[in-house]
Amino acid sequence: VLPGLNAQEVPIAPLTLAAPSLTALVDAALARDPAQELTPVLEREAQALARRSRSWISGAPAIAAHWQDDAVLSDAGLREGEVGLDLPLWWPDARQAARLLAEASAGEAKLSPRYNRWQAAGVVRERLWALAMAQVDLAQAQDAERSSTSLHEQVLARVRAGDLAQTDQLMSEQEMLARQAERQVAEREWAAQRASLRFLLGLEPDPGALQPEPLGSIPPEDHPG
Repeated sequence: VLPGLNAQEVPIAPLTLAAPSLTALVDAALARDPAQELTPVLEREAQALARRSRSWISGAPAIAAHWQDDAVLSDAGLREGEVGLDLPLWWPDARQAARLLAEASAGEAKLSPRYNRWQAAGVVRERLWALAMAQVDLAQAQDAERSSTSLHEQVLARVRAGDLAQTDQLMSEQEMLARQAERQVAEREWAAQRASLRFLLGLEPDPGALQPEPLGSIPPEDHPG
């Protein structure tokens, strides 16, 4: 049994409805998703690649300086100094490849928020369904436990009256204990799914209270999944 709860009272419903729609839940999940921080990075990378593809040189220029003399050896007065500027030029077709890479990177950065949203929508739906199924399983387990407890009480009464044997009492008690164990397993699963959804959203929505949104009212690119 969960701490502080008895076998007959488990708060399986309702949870606090902190968000009114699937869209709001997806927004809540995205607000807590670390992957959102990658989008500005991808945008800056795309901008840097675009600037490089527009440049007349393929890399950063470099200045080189060189000095040598024969003071240590013959000391004949040899003195030589060189200063050079290195301008890396594009190889044939390399600049066009750089432009294509910049365009692909820009496309990835543009699609990143939509991709993250669809990913989040899929996870939110899975967690909502898992919680809803766990809630149904727990309700069924509680009903089965109540039924087995009631039956056991009836068997006890008939055993005391001499209508049934002690073996019937033991069998009914075993059945009741089995139903209690199933209810405890269902409670743990329900609590785990609830904690998982709370961690994902930072909220505690009631899956049964969510209202489906008409597909026709949502543009395909904005639909949360």
